[in-house]
Amino acid sequence: LTMNHVISFGVIVAFMIYIRLFTNPLAQIAQAATSLQTTAAASERVFKFLDEKELEDAKNNLLGKYAFLDETNIQQACSYSKYGVLGFGFDYVDKIKKMVKNVTSEQILNCAQKYFNDTYVLSIIKP
Repeated sequence: LTMNHVISFGVIVAFMIYIRLFTNPLAQIAQAATSLQTTAAASERVFKFLDEKELEDAKNNLLGKYAFLDETNIQQACSYSKYGVLGFGFDYVDKIKKMVKNVTSEQILNCAQKYFNDTYVLSIIKP
């Protein structure tokens, strides 16, 4: 059409931009729906019986990450001072490790039932 001078190239570009502006909100809604479905599937997995080996693996993973957080002297000093200033005590990292080790599958299921429910909030934020 542009070669035959029926419409200009600018009209074609403007048309493509308008199509994109029109379909962008629909794409965002579809992406939000996909996220909701993924969240629902994940919460169903949590509500199923939690295997003890799976729980131990998760605990070890989390405790392993804490080991890397306090690897150097400066990291340890920052951690101790942060938790001390916040009022948690200088031994808070050790307390966290004990709490993680003592978590049971029943506690996880109770927490999941408390916070994962059928009430969804969908918000699309656009600048």
